[in-house]
Amino acid sequence: IFSKVPHHNILLITDSTSASWQPDGPAQLGGLDVEIKNGIAKLSNTDTLAGSTLRFNEGLKLIHQITDLPLKDLIATTSLNQAQSLKLPQLGKIDEGDTANLTILDHQFQVQQTIVNGHPTL
Repeated sequence: IFSKVPHHNILLITDSTSASWQPDGPAQLGGLDVEIKNGIAKLSNTDTLAGSTLRFNEGLKLIHQITDLPLKDLIATTSLNQAQSLKLPQLGKIDEGDTANLTILDHQFQVQQTIVNGHPTL
């Protein structure tokens, strides 16, 4: 898709559930019994997926690896494009007067710090 669609028309999203923050084993999601194994949440005793466990930073890492595009070309797909589609001009970019919501990742795409409204949260 990245080779056929302009980057300003792509919005990366995830429907990650709370299972993405839980270890392998039994759990509950929305009142349903699930089993988490290797990061995959399935309804207990079935092969039915219970929801995504893909974290946003991991999704960005996968897209970067698959497309081999520079991060500077992918960053808008993580924030700016969404803000523009929702007509929220103060979000999705770093500029004077804008809302300072940032996630800082290391070279392995692990979250190092989150900043919300200009204030660190981690």
